[in-house]
Amino acid sequence: MPIEQNTVDYFVLPTLHPAFVARKIEDKGPHSPFRQFVGDLQHALRVYQRFREKVFGIEPLVYDQMPEDFTLNADVLDNVDPENQE
Repeated sequence: MPIEQNTVDYFVLPTLHPAFVARKIEDKGPHSPFRQFVGDLQHALRVYQRFREKVFGIEPLVYDQMPEDFTLNADVLDNVDPENQE
């Protein structure tokens, strides 16, 4: 008795590797790897929230956008070793 194969589609968001972002954390420019990475995560969050709203009717959570003068506090990355990332 033949069985019909299910088809599954996955949403993929290409972004920078976190180890690369950690190595370039001193770059504070408007197009720095950290800002690009955060922007990609924000985009993924918006897509996921739209999905939840359409499929389950769940209202999206409200997150503030990253301010233009955002600076990363270096102690956030104290436990990050860019040479030992999996």
